[in-house]
Amino acid sequence: MQLSPLKQELKQLFHIGLPIAITQLAHNGISVTDTMMAGRVSPVDLAGVAIGSSVWVPVFLFMAGTLVATTALVSRAYGAGRHRDIVQVTHQSFWLALILSTIAFILCRFPSLYLNWLNIEPEVQEVAEGYLAGISWGIPAIALYQVLRGYCEAQTDTRSVMILTLTALSINIPANYLFVFGGLGIPAMGGAGTGYASGVVMWISLTMILVYTRFNWRYGPNRLFQEWAPPHKKQLSEVARLGFPIGLAIFFEAALFCATSLAIAPLGAHTLASHQIVISITSFIFMIPLSIAMATTVRVGNLLGKEQYRQARFSAFCSVGLALAIAFITASSLVLLRGFIVSWYTPDLQLQQTAAALLLIAALFQFSDAIQATSSGALRAYKDTRAIMVITFTAYWLVGFPCALLLGYSESLTWFQGAQGFWVGLVIGLTFAAVLLARRLNRLSKSQIENQHDTLRELQSL
Repeated sequence: MQLSPLKQELKQLFHIGLPIAITQLAHNGISVTDTMMAGRVSPVDLAGVAIGSSVWVPVFLFMAGTLVATTALVSRAYGAGRHRDIVQVTHQSFWLALILSTIAFILCRFPSLYLNWLNIEPEVQEVAEGYLAGISWGIPAIALYQVLRGYCEAQTDTRSVMILTLTALSINIPANYLFVFGGLGIPAMGGAGTGYASGVVMWISLTMILVYTRFNWRYGPNRLFQEWAPPHKKQLSEVARLGFPIGLAIFFEAALFCATSLAIAPLGAHTLASHQIVISITSFIFMIPLSIAMATTVRVGNLLGKEQYRQARFSAFCSVGLALAIAFITASSLVLLRGFIVSWYTPDLQLQQTAAALLLIAALFQFSDAIQATSSGALRAYKDTRAIMVITFTAYWLVGFPCALLLGYSESLTWFQGAQGFWVGLVIGLTFAAVLLARRLNRLSKSQIENQHDTLRELQSL
């Protein structure tokens, strides 16, 4: 009896989520291209890009996560048919994006202020600083792009964003080659060139989505660009209040991996390079549960806007089940194909062996990642973002990272040491987060249904 509703819900999630998944994979493909290109230059360049990414990725994800509030708020307004609210939220998100991008630009322009405190090889730090300098010029563009992306996806227009992102990826590959190896008057920059290539692609992506949303017929009634709203304190604070906990929650997870990269750095360029390869692979795979989570935010947000609370709960847990099924496939693939996969990144056989060993551990947290990502996506639709923030901080920084440091640097615990010990710590933190977030989603979605029933009883008694 439940098969038909399940099939219908999965169809809705696939309709929204498949283009998002392709978009996320293509977007992450830009980072994968950076890693592959740098790996073909030298282990030092790969290690430098790893350090640069360890700074840029959490900064970007905090910014992008905060701006996910655009998707959550616009999806509710779209579900309720409030077109004026769609425009107001988007305009205030633009202002918030400019504020966040200014801060991010400053952080990436002056990396020596914090990298000098780490025990990093000078040649590796030089590549990292060049990478950050290049990518900093594209930060305002990528921030504004994230707002327009959320604007489109919240109105279920996910295929257009997918096409734009695939176009950006196709441009990024030759741009990377030119900036890394040189050509057409551009000097060879090595690993640092990947940052400049990404900065150029960010501006191209913004230009494409601006033209699309300005002239596409489906967005004409919104009049998004006809009337420009100045910053409004109340509306801007509403977007920021919802967005900052989301951004911090995503930042806590990204920073966990990036802090691990920085903690591994003193172990040498070889160990750091192998860690970066595994980070690149698992980050690419993570785009799948993250895409399901983003689709869940849109789908559950639309249902909540229509006050269909029981269907919203059903949709949320369908997404968790779907993510777990896919996690089984990805984990199995990592175990069986680990040697083949790492060979794409480097011709160094010793580096391949080290990275392949780490992939065995990384396969374990595919299931935890699936649960925590989709549970967070549903909770964002419920606007329960502070709980996500508290849970992720506790799981990642009070449980996961201390375990990673203990295992990674321990000389007495011989089962896992070095990079392997750090990755076991990551598995522990992610698993803890998955359990707490799923439990929170279960309780909150139940309470919404119960509150609706209580309201109906009160109305019937009048």
